[in-house]
Amino acid sequence: MTAHFGTVDGAEVSIFRIPNNTNDYIEVSDYGCTIKGIHIHGRDGQMHNVLCGYDTLEEYQTGRLDLGAVTGTLNGHPLPTAHRHWNVEEVGENHLFLSCRLPAESTPAGIACALGARVMWVNLNRIVIDLFATPEQDACISLTSALVLRLQESPSFAGYTLRTFCPEVLLGGQKVPVAQTSYGELAFVPLANRPQTFVFDKEEIKPMAELSHVEAALTVSAYSTMTAMQVSPQPDLNGVEVRPFLQDGLSLAAGQSFAGRIICGFDRLYTKEELEESALSPFAAFI
Repeated sequence: MTAHFGTVDGAEVSIFRIPNNTNDYIEVSDYGCTIKGIHIHGRDGQMHNVLCGYDTLEEYQTGRLDLGAVTGTLNGHPLPTAHRHWNVEEVGENHLFLSCRLPAESTPAGIACALGARVMWVNLNRIVIDLFATPEQDACISLTSALVLRLQESPSFAGYTLRTFCPEVLLGGQKVPVAQTSYGELAFVPLANRPQTFVFDKEEIKPMAELSHVEAALTVSAYSTMTAMQVSPQPDLNGVEVRPFLQDGLSLAAGQSFAGRIICGFDRLYTKEELEESALSPFAAFI
């Protein structure tokens, strides 16, 4: 389903609704390749949008650049991707593929670059974001799509807990083995009031971090092929940002391509009584 969202420089901006087999859905805009909403059924059976986003196109034009949009850097300079109308290349049953070409004169690094993003919403409430970039000259590039999640309407972050599967945590700019921190032994710990950065081997794809809220009965599992994941409270938005990123960027030769994948899964938290029942939701396999 496609809806009109506004107009930028005479071009129509759209919102694409992508459903899955449980009638949960995400909303993606071709303005900034922005994920605008993640709508899932809660324990109460009602639909909830667990993603912080703006209501209007005008707010996206003047608000935070990184609120669900594809952003990144080229030779250390910000890429002007969030405030750009992307081309719609393909609309599928459960995915959307968008592209964007940045001419050299539009980038602070003075290097032309082609970008692409495939956003998929698959069964079991997994959002999969594939990012692509090809600079026309040698360059160091990094792309990401940060999601600011709001699992509970309460302004307090007291109910959030966090754990990591990564081997290291960045503390004071230094890598520290996770076993030497409160995250050791895969423990859930209360969400810190400062950013938490977890580091892992970039050659693997595996769970990076899990954000949980008992009252909301939700756990968000974040995966990535990037080299690090930062999780940080966003008091101004009453949400928690999950941001995968490349610590040092990726050096590419002219015409060489970057490809990265981000996966976030949204799972029900079951009570002890529910777990003891014989007939459980298919989500039980992921708890």
